[in-house]
Amino acid sequence: MSEQDIINAVQNYAQITEAGKKVALARRARSPVQVEKTPAVLEAVEQYVEDRRRSGKPLTHAGFMLAMGLNSKTYYNLHEYDHVIEEYKTLHDLPPDATSYTDDDGNEQPLVCWSTIKEKADALIQEQLEENCYTNRGNPAGSIFGLKARYQWSEDGTPQHVVNNLVIADGEQAQKALKMLMKP
Repeated sequence: MSEQDIINAVQNYAQITEAGKKVALARRARSPVQVEKTPAVLEAVEQYVEDRRRSGKPLTHAGFMLAMGLNSKTYYNLHEYDHVIEEYKTLHDLPPDATSYTDDDGNEQPLVCWSTIKEKADALIQEQLEENCYTNRGNPAGSIFGLKARYQWSEDGTPQHVVNNLVIADGEQAQKALKMLMKP
């Protein structure tokens, strides 16, 4: 390969790279998911969780959608936007294994896929539903329905047995309990 061929190859590569960057910039401008918005989204999600826990209200997918500023279609398909981070790294000449970037103000910001934030939201909601089942908080049947519908819970098929235990605090209560049991 001659020196001119190498120069031509480098120029072609630069043109392709610049064209790719222009396409990526145009795509990013139309995308609801942008790396620069991630710190604000993380803060909004953390604030939502904190507010709901403080008020005793349940976490919801709709609440997470509102906190993230997304419609339901985008929220439930966030995995389709995981390429945004790779585009950002390419556009800003970051190494492929970069996990953070420095913003215009000199602050270190995380490079996190929004689908990862949604997965954490799903896990928090699932945890809440499980806690409701185990502590009889709220409506356990509703929580079980939610766990079956969204998190693939299923019953194991074994018969369930209910055991009624009678706890008696003193002798007078024992006498009353025996009389009640003896009635036909």
